[in-house]
Amino acid sequence: MVPTLNVAGCGELASLEFAVCALRTPHMIVCDHSKCDAIKACLSPETVQGFDPLPGWIGNGMKGLNDHTGGASNLDKAIEINVLHQIEVLLKLEFIQSREGAGELSLRG
Repeated sequence: MVPTLNVAGCGELASLEFAVCALRTPHMIVCDHSKCDAIKACLSPETVQGFDPLPGWIGNGMKGLNDHTGGASNLDKAIEINVLHQIEVLLKLEFIQSREGAGELSLRG
């Protein structure tokens, strides 16, 4: 899952920024996989209570599910929704917005 905040020192964001800005990657494909345990945890968040920082990551996925459908109970549909949500999160990052808006980067799920 893509981090929702631009946090200094975040390895995931640093990797994305390097690929998009330094390497000038023209295409970004967001993939998920069948039987995704992270999405299963989003559908049953009680299974990750007591962990840290896992619930925060799961919360990101849960927000995406709730934003798109008011919740999803079907795992396959929830996985598809998560891909769409991750693209939305990516498009909120300034360095992706600017390249995508200039037609220099395409995002697909």
